[in-house]
Amino acid sequence: MSTRSLIARKTADGFEAVYCHNDGYPGHHLPILEKGYSTDKAVEALIAGGDMSDIGKPYPDGEAAVYVANEEALLANAGARWVAYIYVFVDGRWFYKHRNDSAWRVATI
Repeated sequence: MSTRSLIARKTADGFEAVYCHNDGYPGHHLPILEKGYSTDKAVEALIAGGDMSDIGKPYPDGEAAVYVANEEALLANAGARWVAYIYVFVDGRWFYKHRNDSAWRVATI
């Protein structure tokens, strides 16, 4: 069974996010995101690739990134896609949370 996730970055006017179908739990995603995607340029390139089956691997029939205006819209998008975890890159750091949690956590590995 897959653990779905959203991988997003904060933009000047909201968030840009893509869907990731597999292995979305923090133990899998955080080491990869923190080691391989720790700059704005790297995160922008990752998200520009559109939906993924796993980090960096295109999802068959995947869509391009979506833009949402605020955190509420990001959470709504996660709910519509049955996403369990959300990862957001803000000011050089990864934050994450389970969709149903109220607080964001700072990623540290």
